[in-house]
Amino acid sequence: MGTRDFKLRAKDNLRGQWPLLVVITLLVLFVTGAGANNLRFESEQGTNVSLNLITFLLNGPINLGMALLYLGLEQTKTARLESFLEGFRSFLDAFLLNLLTMAFVILWSLLLVVPGIIAAIRYSMAYLIMAEDPGMTPRKALDASKALMAGHKAEYALFVLSFIGWGILTIITFGLASLYLIPYFNASKVNFYHAIKGEPSHRA
Repeated sequence: MGTRDFKLRAKDNLRGQWPLLVVITLLVLFVTGAGANNLRFESEQGTNVSLNLITFLLNGPINLGMALLYLGLEQTKTARLESFLEGFRSFLDAFLLNLLTMAFVILWSLLLVVPGIIAAIRYSMAYLIMAEDPGMTPRKALDASKALMAGHKAEYALFVLSFIGWGILTIITFGLASLYLIPYFNASKVNFYHAIKGEPSHRA
């Protein structure tokens, strides 16, 4: 099973689920950057700091919520807002996972760009792992992601690069294409995750 299969299955899972996923994607984009950038452009310095702080605090719970949302979609073929909001119930763990991930990636990036990219790939499955095992600590989730991605980092890099066309289209459309790209990528990533775990993806 390869990238093409991950994408085809993602498209099947996404069918009929787009309205809610687009709304959630819009909210995520607003909080994590796109909307905040527009507000910063028109706001005073004090507001800028507040927006940056909000993004920093919510990034982890949002990422965990997205992991729960797309894992649930793959399992039940139904996107549920409750799954996304579940990420905020583990606010502290999700926040710490985001903080640790950022710290490790930044530290590796101080050496060179490439080690930083490798570190980001190494820890890329941590939120999915925590979503499946809510009792896992942030550090253990990072260690589990590191172990899971051993031997799969190049494969994941190629998987991510396969979306480069959509990334270019997102730039050309001033971000509009991201409303398709983000759900498409996340649904495909869940299939990649199950594949490297040696688990079959769930079929309807």
